[in-house]
Amino acid sequence: MERNDYLTRIFYIVLMGFGFPIMRYMSIHFDTLNNNAIRFLSGGIFFCIICLFKFREEIKTILKDYKIVLSLFLLAIFMTANMFLFINGLKYTSAISGSIFGILAMPLGIIFASVFYSDERKIVTNKRFIHGAIIAFLGSLFFVLNSHHSNGNEIIHIGYIYLTCAIIIQSIQNLIVKKLALNLPAIVISASTATLSGIIFLTIAIYTNTFNNLREVPFTLITGLIFAGIYGMLTGMLMAFYILKKQGVAIFNMTQLLIPISTGIIGYITLGETISIMQMISGVIVIFGCILASKREHTMRTKKMYSIGVIGLGQIAYSIDNDPNRTIIWSHIKAYNNTDNSKVTCICDTNQDLVNQVKNECNIENAYIDYDSMLLNHKLDIISICTPISTHVDIIKKCVDAGVKKNFLRKISIILIKRSSIYC
Repeated sequence: MERNDYLTRIFYIVLMGFGFPIMRYMSIHFDTLNNNAIRFLSGGIFFCIICLFKFREEIKTILKDYKIVLSLFLLAIFMTANMFLFINGLKYTSAISGSIFGILAMPLGIIFASVFYSDERKIVTNKRFIHGAIIAFLGSLFFVLNSHHSNGNEIIHIGYIYLTCAIIIQSIQNLIVKKLALNLPAIVISASTATLSGIIFLTIAIYTNTFNNLREVPFTLITGLIFAGIYGMLTGMLMAFYILKKQGVAIFNMTQLLIPISTGIIGYITLGETISIMQMISGVIVIFGCILASKREHTMRTKKMYSIGVIGLGQIAYSIDNDPNRTIIWSHIKAYNNTDNSKVTCICDTNQDLVNQVKNECNIENAYIDYDSMLLNHKLDIISICTPISTHVDIIKKCVDAGVKKNFLRKISIILIKRSSIYC
């Protein structure tokens, strides 16, 4: 993993530590519907302004594809339900307890992701990751359970029921984000999700006359909620979506386990919430577990991670493994993605529908119908050429000229060797 990815996770943990006390403070002073309506709309409008200047082409892509539009609407509905339950849960517990959604979401989210995505399965089936995740999960759970609450037991239990429902929805929600992230930048997904969710909350608030309660709220407090909304969307949505896009669901859920520690420290400073000796010990256990789970990732960095491109998406490149009678891997794409130090980052075929299908099914970030553009935009270590033999010479020449050191041909012939001998 690149250094920037680690820094992103660290910033996310620290900023989310501030976010929970802020959200808890606002949940006390605002009804849940008004709270979420203002927060989501303020953050969504802020993102939309940025997208209008920086991501116009991506917006056009959304408008042209009804499947993406439907996925974004579905994501907004899940986000609305998730945050309604989460804010209510936070309202009846504490800033530290609010982070329980991340703890309980970890095993559930990882199970869901490993079922649907092969790259997630590769991470979670490693023994170090499993042991580290279990240790971090238990440590984080002990950390929360040892927090001190000022509310009655009955109210706290209601809060935990809300939070438990929220994390179930969140696990499904993250799968939708991962799929959308194949085609869209994190900020575009965040802009549409926040705006649509805000509109849903606002509509419900107006319909139930809850919105009228804002007349009794001081303007300074509403202004504070607007800025809290922008902050919350930047951290809890944009940064979360970015980590999901770049590092995956498993790593994102492991990162969530460190948030209670950050929340506890900042909650202690800002809200006067206490931290016990048992919580300190639990915090150390969480950190140890996360380090252990990331050990494999660190070890892999000592090996070179090869960036792979595949040109031609026919049977040997992709579809041959769809045959249920085959018990071993035959296709190029699946073989590469089942190797620890290689990843298919680009694919190309003249059939646009096939390109989109393979991209979505195999979770590949970049797809092209023109291999010249692929070679121009990406520095690849290895390319598999799975096109008809008559096209190999021209393709391999351009691959060599682009600096690709290893070119794997589906078939080779004496004629090809003679024609391309200058490149041998």
